[in-house]
Amino acid sequence: MKQIGIIGLGAMGFHMAKNILKAGYRLSVYDIRPEAVDRLARLGAQKADCPREVGASADIVFLMVQNYKQCEDCLLGTTGLLTGLTGGTLIVTSTIAPDEVKKVAAYCGDKGVEVLDSPVSGGTKGAADGSLTLMIGGKDEVYEECLPVLKCLGSNLVKVGYEVGQGQAMKAVNQLLFGVHMVAMAEAMVLGAKCGLDPVVLYRVIKNSAGNSRVFENRAPSVINRDFSVRSTLGIQFKDTDIAVRTADSVKAPVFLATVVRELYKIADAKGVTIEDSSAIIKLYEDLANVIVQKSETTQFN
Repeated sequence: MKQIGIIGLGAMGFHMAKNILKAGYRLSVYDIRPEAVDRLARLGAQKADCPREVGASADIVFLMVQNYKQCEDCLLGTTGLLTGLTGGTLIVTSTIAPDEVKKVAAYCGDKGVEVLDSPVSGGTKGAADGSLTLMIGGKDEVYEECLPVLKCLGSNLVKVGYEVGQGQAMKAVNQLLFGVHMVAMAEAMVLGAKCGLDPVVLYRVIKNSAGNSRVFENRAPSVINRDFSVRSTLGIQFKDTDIAVRTADSVKAPVFLATVVRELYKIADAKGVTIEDSSAIIKLYEDLANVIVQKSETTQFN
């Protein structure tokens, strides 16, 4: 059985690491937060003091950090992954731009390391229960070799293309839609509140009408209950929407809605709600409309 490594043990990476351990793989882990590494070590993972140590002992390494700069920081330098990894495969599950993951592949190619471009969707819940969607770009033979461990992470593995970069392109499309749906949910809920509609009644009607979406169905209850505990932070959604817009610019595709959504997330980010769930975008609309979306005291809603 292959030795696996994971760099990046945040809300997603930690659960991914746990599922790999549950499957019986030997696993080495690294994160800039020692407490995250220690938690996994107590579950049986091997602690690494830097990315290079992960590479020295692993055949397949997952990179699950927040942005491209962190990817570069993990790969390069005297303690970087590529100083320890000889051969093997790097699987980039971080969400970065298509051109950025191609740069990662170029760095790795110089060291004889294969790359799979495999961003994920499904949030922390999907990471915890192993039901993520993986959007995978890369060589078929590399995908087939890594398939057993990929199955530990997701229930929906989709090979979207042979080229590195196509996985991130697919994720950009997904995040464009997610961001637009989230802002549409906020806009609709605030409009309802300004019209004097009970948000619980509004939710029940829309849930069973043509205006429903998965985002509305999953996030509107959080707004109604004023529960902005994180599934995916507003800051991450701002970053992902920006990637979608930049990706569109690179191929000259029109993205009018995504561009507006990015600007709304930018304003919300400046207001300091970055670390809350992305559904906290509603607070921007509430401020503009001078209204709070909340259920009445007599309404029951779970």
